[in-house]
Order: sequence, then structure tokens, then C-alpha cells
Amino acid sequence: MARLLLVMLLPALAAAAAGDNDVCNPDKMTVYKMVLHTYWTREKFPKHYPDWRPPAQWSKVYAWFK
Repeated sequence: MARLLLVMLLPALAAAAAGDNDVCNPDKMTVYKMVLHTYWTREKFPKHYPDWRPPAQWSKVYAWFK
């Protein structure tokens, strides 16, 4: 368990120690792109696969942090 935690934290610590080359400017908007890969197929879920509905869609996500 400790090894898994260390493996997960090392990239974050390395990014934090990289320096202040990328300064966060609160006056500029930041845009992130998220890609979601699912394994929802007609073969795996024949009763629940939407044949007559439009494809599933996600609305835009907005967040505000202080």
C-alpha cells in the first residue's frame, strides 16, 4: 500500500519541484480537455444499450476556485 501511494505521489512532487516556470495567472481562463473512454457496447450490455435514444452527451463543466 505504501509503495502504491509513493508511486502516485512521485509525479505530483516532481511537478511541484520543477520550479515556478509556469506561473498561474488568475486573470486568465484555464481550459482543460477531458476524454472519457467507456466500454459500454451493445455486446456487453444488450438490454441497456440505447438503440433508439440519441448518444449520451455531457454538458460543459464550469468551476470556480478561490
